[in-house]
Order: sequence, then C-alpha cells, then structure tokens
Amino acid sequence: MFEKINGWDLIPGEFYVLKGYITISKAKMIGYKEATGIFETSIGKFVIDLHHWTFYRYVSDEEYKKKCKEKYDETCLDAILKRLVNETFTW
Repeated sequence: MFEKINGWDLIPGEFYVLKGYITISKAKMIGYKEATGIFETSIGKFVIDLHHWTFYRYVSDEEYKKKCKEKYDETCLDAILKRLVNETFTW
C-alpha cells in the first residue's frame, strides 16, 4: 500500500517512490537543498524539483490497519456525540 505524501514532508533517510517524467521505484531521501530534494537510487544521486514530482511512501499492513481503526473509531464517536448532544453544539 502506498500513501501520497507532500514533497515538503519527506523525511531524510526514508525510502520513497517518485513519479514524474519517469517513475523511480525506490529512492532514499538524503536531504533538501532550496526547492529541491536530493535522492539516492541504485544508479546514482539525483536532485529533483519538489514541485514537479509526486511522492509516495510505503505503508505497512499494520500501519494501514491502525489508521483505518482510528478513522473508524473517530467516525463512531462523532455519530454517538451527535445523538447525545445537539448538532449545533461545538467544542
């Protein structure tokens, strides 16, 4: 499972899938330099413009299930609160 992530939220040292003019299946983020990111792949280092590329992060099954459960719990809690409290009530 892959999660689309903003180019400015990339964490140095993590691996990402990059999609732009070409698709790079596995690239390690090294760091930022102005409006670009420096990535290391199996064929070398690349400096990539963060505005013209789409970045994806691999999400493990455990992390995906945890996020789904948290979203489900939040939805259930909202439904219960709307039944107990007037809908115009705000925190």
